Amino acid sequence: MRRGTGVLVCPCSRVRAGTDGANPGSVEAQAFLAIDCGTTNTRVWLIREGRAAARAEAQAGVRDTARTGSLDTLKTGIRKAIERASGQAGGERPGVALAAGMITSDLGLVELPHLAA
Repeated sequence: MRRGTGVLVCPCSRVRAGTDGANPGSVEAQAFLAIDCGTTNTRVWLIREGRAAARAEAQAGVRDTARTGSLDTLKTGIRKAIERASGQAGGERPGVALAAGMITSDLGLVELPHLAA
């Protein structure tokens, strides 16, 4: 297995500008999902105003892709963790997700090439 290669930013829908006095479109102005996908587990945080408003986990990682040859288990695990975090945050569904870890490997959802250090 290859190591995760980077960070993936996914616009789940349109990015909303902030209404709380922060810079429009800044991290402080909008909620977003932070997704950490590993070999065996996936963790999701819903970040609002720079703080974790909710956290959820799923026992799904790229090992499942390696074992089955399919992304189905990984996709389902990520989806369920997002739904649980959203539920904990009163149903909020941010328009942006920031994903890192093995999700960017050749067994993840989107392979990103390595960058020279």
